[in-house]
Amino acid sequence: MPVKRDLRMQTPDLFRIFVAQTTKLQVDQIEQIIDVLGTYGCVLLDCGMASDPRQDLLSLKHVFGNTLGHSLAQEGIVTITPVEGAIYDGLTNQAQSLHTDGSFNPIPPPVVALQCEVSAHHGGLSQVVQAEQVYRYLAQHQIPGWMSLFDADAIEISTVGDNKRATHSVFRWHHQRLHMIFKSSAMRVKVEPKPEAELAYRAIQTYISNPDNQLQFHMKEGQILLMDNGRILHARTAFSTEQRVRRMNRLWFDGLSPYSERLDLGFLPSVQANAEQETSPTLAQFL
Repeated sequence: MPVKRDLRMQTPDLFRIFVAQTTKLQVDQIEQIIDVLGTYGCVLLDCGMASDPRQDLLSLKHVFGNTLGHSLAQEGIVTITPVEGAIYDGLTNQAQSLHTDGSFNPIPPPVVALQCEVSAHHGGLSQVVQAEQVYRYLAQHQIPGWMSLFDADAIEISTVGDNKRATHSVFRWHHQRLHMIFKSSAMRVKVEPKPEAELAYRAIQTYISNPDNQLQFHMKEGQILLMDNGRILHARTAFSTEQRVRRMNRLWFDGLSPYSERLDLGFLPSVQANAEQETSPTLAQFL
C-alpha cells in the first residue's frame, strides 16, 4: 500500500515487533510481520540475542524465501564489521552512504535482513529512508530529467581497479509496483548517472542526506531489521571502535515462500508523474 503522509516513520516503535524466537514464530506473528512490512517497508524484530544468532536469521527463510548468495557469505550470511583494506564504506567504521543492497546484481535481492550481533558503544545509528518519500519529492517538484531515472541505463556502478560493473534504472516497475535501486560513489565504488538523469540523481542525494528525511535509531544486540529492498534505503552513521566493534549479520532472501502473495514488495506511487511543477531547480542546488 502507498505510505500515507501521516504514516511517515518518526520512530522505530511504529514497525517494532516483539518475538521470543524467530525459530518458533506463530502464524499470527508471521501475519503481523507481513502486515507491518507492507505498511512501512521494514520491520524491526525485537527478539534478544539467541545462543545461535545465525540460526535466527536462517529460520526466516520460511517467511521470506530462499537465501541468496554473495561472494563474502557463509550460508548466505555476510558479516558486516570493519576490515582492513575494505573497498566498501559498509566494511569500515566511517559513515555509510544510504543505498539499496545488491546493486551489482542484475536483479537486486527483494528482501534484506540485518541482525545486530554487537552494537556500537558510540555512534553506529541505523538510518532508513522510504523510497516513496524520494519518488514523491521528485514528482511533486518535477525535477528536470527525473523521468530518465526509469531508463535502464540511468546509472552505471563500477569498482575502481577491477571490471565489476552494472547499469540500472533508479526506479523500475515490477509486478505493477515500483522498486528503487540506489547507490552513491564511496571509496572504490563509483556511480555515474547519465547526463539526462544527473540533476535528478543529485537531487536524490541531497534529499536523502538531510537528517529531516531520515529515521535514525540505535539497533540493540539480537534485533533484526527486515527491509523491502526496493522500498527502503538504509545506512548507518560512523561509530567508535575503542570499546567494542559493531558487528552485523546480513542475509538476502528471494521473496519466494508460501507467503509470497502476501508480501506486496515495492510501492504504489501516491503522486502522479504529471504533478504540477512547484519549483525549477538547477544543478548547482544539488552539488
